[in-house]
Amino acid sequence: MNKVKIEQAAIVILYDENKRLLLQHRTDNAPRMPGFWAFFVGHIGQDETPLEAIFREAFEELHYRLKKPKLIMERDVELDKKIHLYVYLDSFDGN
Repeated sequence: MNKVKIEQAAIVILYDENKRLLLQHRTDNAPRMPGFWAFFVGHIGQDETPLEAIFREAFEELHYRLKKPKLIMERDVELDKKIHLYVYLDSFDGN
């Protein structure tokens, strides 16, 4: 029986003290969803936990160290392929 490996990704939704959301504007040549506004997301490496991946991704993309990310949702989504997605929420103070 062939077992298809589902890719895994982690996303973080960041908000400030005024409950505003921080988004990124994807470039027009981005491989997925070019030109769109999006939350910060990254693939989970083979030896990473979802939490480790989201800490890494926030630092790579924003040079920001997450404070206390909370897992708020986990589910499979279908884009151009099936992805198991971990969604985290954390406050953003810019420091």
